[in-house]
Amino acid sequence: RLLGRLYDGNEVEYTNDDRDTVLICNNSIYRHKVLRVNYTTYDLRQSQDSINPRTHPDIMLLSHDNEPHPYWYARVIGIFHVDIIHTGSLSKSPHKQHVDFLWVRWFGRDLDYRAGWLAQRLHCVGFLDAEQPGAFGFLDPAVVIQGIHMIPGFAYDTTTELLRPPQSVARLPLNEVNNWRCYYVGMFVDRDMVMRFMGGGIGHKATNAYTQGFAREARNFSTTNAEAADNNTLDDEEDVGSAKEEDYGYVSGLGSADEEDIEGDEDDDEDLGGEDGKEPWEMDDVQAEGFDDL
Repeated sequence: RLLGRLYDGNEVEYTNDDRDTVLICNNSIYRHKVLRVNYTTYDLRQSQDSINPRTHPDIMLLSHDNEPHPYWYARVIGIFHVDIIHTGSLSKSPHKQHVDFLWVRWFGRDLDYRAGWLAQRLHCVGFLDAEQPGAFGFLDPAVVIQGIHMIPGFAYDTTTELLRPPQSVARLPLNEVNNWRCYYVGMFVDRDMVMRFMGGGIGHKATNAYTQGFAREARNFSTTNAEAADNNTLDDEEDVGSAKEEDYGYVSGLGSADEEDIEGDEDDDEDLGGEDGKEPWEMDDVQAEGFDDL
């Protein structure tokens, strides 16, 4: 940032001479408890996420790999700022500058796991091995899109192999010894997050160009489901139609014995008494009132 370079996802190596041009004021780095990220929702409303390393630490940002999946995911370990003075021939300003940065632990996506709209499964990620290069890094808070909800893969249990020693500052206080082996990306936490993974939200102008793959996949998923629903509807209508035909006599399954029973029932109807409060014939007034002799 001090040199005006855009973030491309790669860690840049600097020489000792380059580092000597950065002077940290008062030799102090300041830590913060919360990062608030403003973003525009799919329906053009302003919203805000609160990123807290203790309670809500996971974030998403645009990927810089040439892959169909457009997002990277990370867990925020610390939120910091530092006041610096940049000197040397490449300095853009001789004055003190305020620099915010995040210390993060990266998630890696499981490339062998079929996920997405067509697979009808959530995307699966997991922490990189802490001994691998690039497992940790620093980020400009400005590249964070918003917070993301990670669902632990309970079926795969926890492990201590990804981060040693077990007691580490990179783990949440509520999970100080183990980490889950994998997590599922919670893409259905709210309407706006669904649109992040569906593409096409008018308020997501900055990311729409990167989510075209999601948009095509979602359209194919909708088309496939609509065709399946139409086929099911036709089958249901045929079943209901055949049932109606049988119920209303269009397909008669009655035998001669059943027809005779029906005719007998019609004959029995002639012996019924009076209706609607009328007195039946061959009955005197006492019998009609219910006071006939026992």
